[in-house]
Amino acid sequence: MKTSSIVCALALLGAASSTRADMVNYYIGVDSLATIASGTYAGLANPNAGRLTLLYNHGDHYHSKGIFVYTGPNVGVDTEVRISPSNYLPEGSAPPFALTPGSGVFAGMLVSGQTPDVEGSDIRFGSVDALMGFPADAEETILLNSSGGRWNGSIAQADLVIELVGATAGLSILDASGHSLFGAGSTLALGLGVASLDFAPIFAAAAPGDYVASFRLRDLSGTFGDSGVFEYRFNAAVPEPGSLALSAIGGLVVSALALRNRLRTRRRLDTATA
Repeated sequence: MKTSSIVCALALLGAASSTRADMVNYYIGVDSLATIASGTYAGLANPNAGRLTLLYNHGDHYHSKGIFVYTGPNVGVDTEVRISPSNYLPEGSAPPFALTPGSGVFAGMLVSGQTPDVEGSDIRFGSVDALMGFPADAEETILLNSSGGRWNGSIAQADLVIELVGATAGLSILDASGHSLFGAGSTLALGLGVASLDFAPIFAAAAPGDYVASFRLRDLSGTFGDSGVFEYRFNAAVPEPGSLALSAIGGLVVSALALRNRLRTRRRLDTATA
């Protein structure tokens, strides 16, 4: 292959790489499934049809969160609809996401963030529109069209709002500058559901303990219905006694060294002025 051909190939490869989506753990989409096709409630209308949905990215498919489900026997219009009992994150029996000591503007706080080997711990929301326009075999396209294309419709016209339904006392929801995202209110405008949507809240607490924050997605344009409630669970661990003891010993050592240095300095001054 000629040098010029190699350069062109590398340039094209670089261009293709630069257009890849910055894939996130959570996407906002809209449910297009009109009727439940199988199972106990086959034939019933999908209670999530036309509603916004939080989609948890599992690589080649989503797990939907904050959805409505039927319960009880299939008795048609009298069947009860409720929020799915698995509306929480992390999923299943996984321990809550860890809140760990922060730095910079988060110094003195225990904050959320990407924890190595913990799926979903980097809490960022994007729009499904960010997954559109890629080759058929691209991971973006595979994820977008999973579940038979149930959530592959555009939400670009949605005027998105996230509603804080509730939060454990002591848990703050902040932006990257350390400012409260919700302030005294319970809703936050996210803007249109376009491909550039990127919402990355930081959860913070001042004291160890278990914390929960619950949310709902809404569309002020009226195009799509509200999602059900979904929640994030966190734990800020109490330092182990051994760690506390070591910290205390370390503090005593630092204090002793500081005192010794002050005494040495005083002796030198006394000697110099004698």
